[in-house]
Parts: sequence; structure tokens; C-alpha cells
Amino acid sequence: MAIMPAEGFVGSHMLQQVIPWSPSRGNLLKRWFLMLGASLGAPVRLAQGLPPTRGLSIGIIFLLVNLAVFGLFMALPFFLLTGIALGGMTGTGGGPMLYQALLQLVVFGGTFIFGVLVSTLVVGLLVHVMIVLTGRHEKGLSATLASLMVTSGPLCVLVVPCLGLYASPVIIIWWFINSVLALQGVHGISTVRSLMCALVPMVLIVGGFISLVILGL
Repeated sequence: MAIMPAEGFVGSHMLQQVIPWSPSRGNLLKRWFLMLGASLGAPVRLAQGLPPTRGLSIGIIFLLVNLAVFGLFMALPFFLLTGIALGGMTGTGGGPMLYQALLQLVVFGGTFIFGVLVSTLVVGLLVHVMIVLTGRHEKGLSATLASLMVTSGPLCVLVVPCLGLYASPVIIIWWFINSVLALQGVHGISTVRSLMCALVPMVLIVGGFISLVILGL
């Protein structure tokens, strides 16, 4: 009787590794920290170990938590400084002006999270189309989307003081490299093909955005 590896294991059949999101790894906070470490240091093994039936949902949750947590820490100093400034001007805690600043922060945060999530889904769809068009592949669309989402660990750079969104180029490049490696491992394709499939959609999107800006002018 053949013994197959359990869902969520990667590596050889002799030495298996449970993905960090497995309930056996502890509570949600501990699992998120483990996922973050794997996303930064071992994106290929992390993406390969995602359960086929729950990989996309795990990826979405991980991406949303990253955006919420790191986005909050990025915006918190600005909110505190705003509150201090308003309190100094009014001689109070800021009152309605402080609440208005908080509301603007919530709206900005929600827009930021929604925008990144939608952008990731669109890019993932385009990347998978490229993978399908360029030859053989091992997994479906959900695996491609999940691979892009679980490699979002570089968003942690947002919490670096005085950098935040100014570090966006570092975040994008790091996330892009990790996703290329993850796609290569998940779909069993070459590094060059994975790079091309990930790069072409990015170029098309950036080129389209620049074209819209030029036409708008």
C-alpha cells in the first residue's frame, strides 16, 4: 500500500514540513509570525506547501492581515503627530478635528487595502494567463494567486520609521523576486519563464497607467 504525503507538506517524502498556517503550529498570532518569516526567507517552500483546497483563502487572509497591521503601524505616527498638533492649537485633545483626522485615516487605510488586494488579483490573473500561454504548468489560477499573496511578507518594510510608502520600490522589488521564485516552484517552470510571466503584466499595467496619464494631460 502506497503512503502519500499529507496535504500541506512539502519536500521529500522522507522529510516533510508542515506549512506555518497549520493549526498544529499554535494560535493565530504565532502562525502569522511563522508565515511572515517563511514569506521573507523561504517563499518557494511556503507556496509549494499550501493546501490545494485552502491555499487561496490562506493567501487572502495573510495579505489582508499584512496590509492592515503594517499599514496601521505606518500611519500611526502621523495620526499621533496630528493629534498632538491639533491639541496644541486648540488647547484640548483636538476634539472634532481629531475625529475627522481619524476618519480620514480609516478611509485612506480601507482604500489602500482594497486597492492592493484588487491589484494583486488583477496581476495574478494576468500572470496566470501568461503561464498558460507559454506552455506546460502544474497548477491552476488559485495556486498562482495564492503564490503572489503569501509572498507579501516584504510589506513589513512599511513599519520602518520615517520611510513607510517611501520604501515602496524596495517592497515591490522584494515582493516581485519572491513571487517569481514561488511561481517557479509551484508550477514547475524555469526561472526565465517565471520571470517573463511575472514581468510582462507589470510592464503592461505600468505602461497603461502612464499612457492614461499622458492622454489625460
